[in-house]
Amino acid sequence: MSGRNPSLLCGAACQAAAGCQSAWLGRRHCRWRTKSPPQADNLPHLIGGLKFAAARSSVRHSRRRLTGSAAFLAVALLLAPALRADSHAEILDVLGSMATALGDGNVPEFMKPFDRDMPGYDTLHDNISALATQGEVASSIQPLKDGGDETKRTMDLDWYMEIRSADPAGPLVRRREVVHCRFEKQGKHWKITFLDPISFFAPSRFDSQ
Repeated sequence: MSGRNPSLLCGAACQAAAGCQSAWLGRRHCRWRTKSPPQADNLPHLIGGLKFAAARSSVRHSRRRLTGSAAFLAVALLLAPALRADSHAEILDVLGSMATALGDGNVPEFMKPFDRDMPGYDTLHDNISALATQGEVASSIQPLKDGGDETKRTMDLDWYMEIRSADPAGPLVRRREVVHCRFEKQGKHWKITFLDPISFFAPSRFDSQ
């Protein structure tokens, strides 16, 4: 190393072990206070100091990662009830829109929340189309059971329906059934992927009343 200024990549541990100057220079090089390189008997202390600094840095990084993970978990736990509440409210809005559409005889609007791949979709569509032509339909929907998360939910609905014939002298038919539904979040919208019994929405047979 004669004819060259001795230099070494170093940090705080190097400075403490061998007495280098206080600042990082250029490309993270530092100069020794003495004009000669570190003596052989100082090297074990230097190497030990570097290992200790690396271990201490690793511990700090590990603590930082653990702290970040704990904070994320805490936020997730705090948000979970709010997400469930928002999902419940969104589904109630869907059901309210369906009841309004049924009362208006608006078949496309009533069928809008249903997944076209739902079992019995075509039968339900035919039933609602026939029901809408029979007269005025009023609905009252009350959730009995609600479970799931922000992407999938199941509900039991106490669904009450009144069907009044278009004939002013015609009968009034009342129905009440527990309707089982399964909802799935598809993009930004909730879709009904299961409904039972579909027969609840069959057109009324006024002549049998």
